[in-house]
Amino acid sequence: MIQRIQSLLLLIAAAAATVLTLINIPFASKTSATVVNTIGSTAILSGQTENATKIMLVEQIGAWAVVALGSLLSIFLYKNLKLQAKATQLIALISLLAIALPISKTYLSKLDSSISINTSAILFIVPFFCTVLALRFVKKDQKLLASINRLR
Repeated sequence: MIQRIQSLLLLIAAAAATVLTLINIPFASKTSATVVNTIGSTAILSGQTENATKIMLVEQIGAWAVVALGSLLSIFLYKNLKLQAKATQLIALISLLAIALPISKTYLSKLDSSISINTSAILFIVPFFCTVLALRFVKKDQKLLASINRLR
């Protein structure tokens, strides 16, 4: 039916997930204060900034690869909308888990340092957002087909 919008959204999700799979994008950076010099009772602190998620986990890379491949495969399920909707729901769930993985690792790793989210973390949300929108349009197509079949 009207497959253009879902296809474009799933293609964008696949492209973003491919970028996340191939390129190591830091999710957050942490600043840990260390004591450099103590003079009497006062301490001079020096902040060191480093990438909190410089090395991506194998599970996270695998999840983004599954999201990318699933999004591409879901585009070609346009003849079976129920299967396409289920596949898109599964892709959205895996994408959400892939987002939660670096968040939990970043915030649970070291609580003694201040953590700031990088602006590149927006790219982590793009596949999830696109798959949820694609699912919405797939369900609209299902409604449209059901109403057309009632008229026949």
